[in-house]
Amino acid sequence: MVTLLIEAGSPVESADEFRLTPLHIAAKHGHQAAAQRLCSVGADLTAQTHDGHTPLALALQARDEARMAGEPHSGLEDTIRLLRGRGARELSPCADGSKLPSDLVLDCGFPPAKVNLADRVAGKKVLVVGLPGAFTPT
Repeated sequence: MVTLLIEAGSPVESADEFRLTPLHIAAKHGHQAAAQRLCSVGADLTAQTHDGHTPLALALQARDEARMAGEPHSGLEDTIRLLRGRGARELSPCADGSKLPSDLVLDCGFPPAKVNLADRVAGKKVLVVGLPGAFTPT
């Protein structure tokens, strides 16, 4: 279906009222083949929804929700690998053009692994931001 739409001239960067692009939708639902086709014709990996989510961020969120519900998520894993392989990041570039450090987002997997932040940030100036209950100091 995606190929037919592309061949018919549908813009790959079209977006709905929530600024979801076709790549956001393919990523969120783990449609790896559709995501691959969209990427091959230049779909924007950094496009953001109205609340700032990139296609990769939506795929990661859907994967985590599927894991918690005990549902299959292999299509999401394949889509995540595809997007990361093409250089996608969970966060889009800063509006002012500054670069984000590559290790800004710490993905601890699921269930989350224990991480010693002191070892990860030794000798660096850092700002740790989290949600209430997201970090458990030990």
